[in-house]
Amino acid sequence: IDKKKVILVDHNETTQSVDGLEEAEILEIIDHHKIGVVTTNMPINFRNMTVGSTNTIIYSLYNESNVAISKDIAGIMLSGIISDTLKFTSPTTTEYDKFVAERLSNIAGINIDEYANKMFKAGTNLKGKTIEQIIDSDLKVFDEKNKKIAIAQLITLNSEEILNKKEEYISKLNKKEMHMHFYLL
Repeated sequence: IDKKKVILVDHNETTQSVDGLEEAEILEIIDHHKIGVVTTNMPINFRNMTVGSTNTIIYSLYNESNVAISKDIAGIMLSGIISDTLKFTSPTTTEYDKFVAERLSNIAGINIDEYANKMFKAGTNLKGKTIEQIIDSDLKVFDEKNKKIAIAQLITLNSEEILNKKEEYISKLNKKEMHMHFYLL
């Protein structure tokens, strides 16, 4: 039976990957996070850089391969950089992230400031989401010394939506924490 072949992008920890990863053949890893516990049977390409977004690394790979980036792909990659770096305000943001974002915005024909404002407004809208969906936003589970630790991340421009239901959120988080050693939102 042929193993499925996978490339891990924007993560390198088995707990953050797809079910069945242990039965697949990992061909490559492209990431900007800390290096986790992933083992392979063969040497692989592993690109890990201290930048604010994996899309910055992917831009480098396009350039190294002399492959042109289409307008649509440039827009997608720019979205990732803006999101990951919180429009260059995250402490992980590098000058290279900003340089790449500018290049991608030129290819895509996008004004970074206007686009970021629209993107964050749309992306932080909690309307229609359940409390469970909100507290599982951007959830990452880590296995540290045989203890499961869950960290979810939420960005909203309207904290009142959360604070108005504070007790419900606390109750749901307490139930989630029963299955983990620690659950942080």
